[in-house]
Amino acid sequence: MFSTLFELINLEISKGTSVKSVSIVNAISDAIEKKIIVRDSKLPSVNEAVKGLSIARTTIVKAYKELINRGIIESRPRYGYFVISENTKRKVKVIMLLHNLNPFQEQLYNAFEKSVGDYASVEVFFHHCNTAVFKSLILDKLNNYGLFVITPYSNPDIAKIIAEIPPEKVLIIDQLAELEGYSYICQNFYESILNAMPNINNNLKKYNQGVLLFPKEIEFSIKIKNAFIKYFEMQHIPLKVFDRFKNLKKGSFYIVLSENDLVKLVKEAKNQGLKLGKDIGILSYNDMPIKEIIADGITVISTNFTEIGRLAGEFVKNRTPISKIVETNIIERNSL
Repeated sequence: MFSTLFELINLEISKGTSVKSVSIVNAISDAIEKKIIVRDSKLPSVNEAVKGLSIARTTIVKAYKELINRGIIESRPRYGYFVISENTKRKVKVIMLLHNLNPFQEQLYNAFEKSVGDYASVEVFFHHCNTAVFKSLILDKLNNYGLFVITPYSNPDIAKIIAEIPPEKVLIIDQLAELEGYSYICQNFYESILNAMPNINNNLKKYNQGVLLFPKEIEFSIKIKNAFIKYFEMQHIPLKVFDRFKNLKKGSFYIVLSENDLVKLVKEAKNQGLKLGKDIGILSYNDMPIKEIIADGITVISTNFTEIGRLAGEFVKNRTPISKIVETNIIERNSL
């Protein structure tokens, strides 16, 4: 009964251009386009497909879920799976939950949008690290989207909320959540900082002490703070931690997370006639184009947000499970 469809699926799988579940989706879509199967046609049950294709049950289920998410087929309880649309170009509906519209999240989103192209229909929401908003955005939209691309934050309830979504419908980006079986493309704040900092050891020796400006009003992972404290302890360099910029001290090395604090630092250095890279040092967290220009160049320690966005877009298209830590690097400029 389904022999022709099975032949098409096996042929698509044999090309080896996609994971098997994607190949099944492509083969069924092609069969609909070629009128081999039409609207209201019944598809093989999961058990029939497993037997006819000799493929794992989970692979068949994943492919059918993808077709359901695209609005091409539906599951009718006790009757099976049926074609409900001959429009196979329907896009995957993706909801993207970001912290807020800052320059780094914007870099990530722009790369994501470019990578996804016309494959998916993407809607963006901002949770602002508000747990009630985060929960509402996910639970109220649980059945409306085929894929959730989520930037979590440090809160014990976040993992529980994300766990309400099936793992195959989730990609976690930017910051890890404590969840097993979920795909992620993230930065590792603690280890990445410890691995990157030795690249500027020679510069650090020019200064008497370190000063970390770790603002309370902006959501930053505590792992960032702990990593810098640990590294300065390892190098036996004094480190003071303040929640905001207070005053400038010659001979100090400043680590700045907030863009507002960075501007205040540079202005105060100019007012006092202090030269960056000689009288004081500045290391700014997260790069953006303007930091190449400010004060003849600000040295940054930064994750490649463009790469996170690009990889996230590739995940949307191929749905191959991924566990990827994107490196954090130091870009040296004149402020050291």
